[in-house]
Amino acid sequence: MNKFLLLAVLGLSASAFARNSCEVDMIDNHTGRILDTFRVIDLDGSCKEGMKQCRFEIRQRNYLGRADCVKEQVRPVPGPRHPVPGPSYPTPHHPIPAPEYGSEARRQIIAGESAIMNNRFVTVLGTSFGGTTAVKSTDGWSTIASNIDRSILAETKGCINSHYSQVCVGNQVIGQNNRYSTVVGIQIDGRVVLKSTDGWSTLQSNVEPSNLVITR
Repeated sequence: MNKFLLLAVLGLSASAFARNSCEVDMIDNHTGRILDTFRVIDLDGSCKEGMKQCRFEIRQRNYLGRADCVKEQVRPVPGPRHPVPGPSYPTPHHPIPAPEYGSEARRQIIAGESAIMNNRFVTVLGTSFGGTTAVKSTDGWSTIASNIDRSILAETKGCINSHYSQVCVGNQVIGQNNRYSTVVGIQIDGRVVLKSTDGWSTLQSNVEPSNLVITR
């Protein structure tokens, strides 16, 4: 093959890989430190192969219960792994997370602990050999669900920290709707779950902690 044609093919392959790549980080549950990163071709956004590789390495290294796999977003173009949008200095609208941000939220939830899944409280029954979780509902039906990915479970204890403040499970807050709520869960991505205090006890997930005013 002509060397110029070969270089062009390699260039196109690299470009395609960059456009369709997905990264999975192996995270230390106790410190939040990235232990390893797995990068694979990802065409449908599921990143299944990356998660498989990460979980396989967790088993190989005897890290079950000590490490977890966190999927990065598929990047449409090459760029830095962790771009930081907005200003590089802290402001009320762009707080810079402290080093411990997210480390508690990413830990493995062990058997017997309470968690929140799809805005419902569940009890964790255990973790499978492949790293997924089995849970049981606590709403009276005792329904069991297995093969649950850790990323969709919010833990019901712990805190999220920034340079300005700390939001913990149990805090009373005022949300963007100017209504009082209680923080009842912390998601693996650092967002929180709120329970309304208006008598309905409605759960609201995917709430950015930076949008909350802590009252106690």
